[in-house]
Order: sequence, then structure tokens, then C-alpha cells
Amino acid sequence: SAYAKQTILINRTLPKMIDDSTRHDSVEFTMSEYRYNYTIVDRTVDEIDVELFIFQSEVALTTDLCKTESVRESLEAGVRYSYNYADSMGDQIAHIVIQDEDCL
Repeated sequence: SAYAKQTILINRTLPKMIDDSTRHDSVEFTMSEYRYNYTIVDRTVDEIDVELFIFQSEVALTTDLCKTESVRESLEAGVRYSYNYADSMGDQIAHIVIQDEDCL
């Protein structure tokens, strides 16, 4: 599928740092969900305000995804975008899912 091909292309560029603290590790496409995996390389979950992290990430991701036409088309077709964040020790910080109804 086109989704699987896109996943392969993205993974060829990974892992890569997307800012000073965040490494994009991998992306998977399963059934109707893109799953993006990130690591916050310089902090542990104990050093992070998880509620604030989730709130800020949800706002940023929803804003970005919902304004991107090709992503919006995927969302409308039922594809979900899932973001997993781990800390520098591999412990989960957050799991955020964006789907069509999140776009207003």
C-alpha cells in the first residue's frame, strides 16, 4: 500500500534528531495507524511534567496534522496517527493518538 511505502521511505532516514532533545526513532504502519516512536534523549520521565508534555504535544500535533492536506485526507479515510514518547532510559512518557475527530 502507499502507506507501507511511505513508512519504508521515512524509516530509511531514521533515527534522526528533530531538535536538541528529541530523536525520531522509527515509524510503523499497522492496519490503519501510523505509529511514530520518539525518545527524549536528555531527560527521564521523573524530570518531565507529563501532563504538560501531553497537553503541549497534543496541541502541536493536532495543529500540524490537521492543517496538512495529505494527512487530513488520511485522517478522513480513517487513519490514526499515534505518537509514542520514551525517556532516555526507555521508559514511556506518553502515548498520544490523533484521529479525524480531533481536527475541528
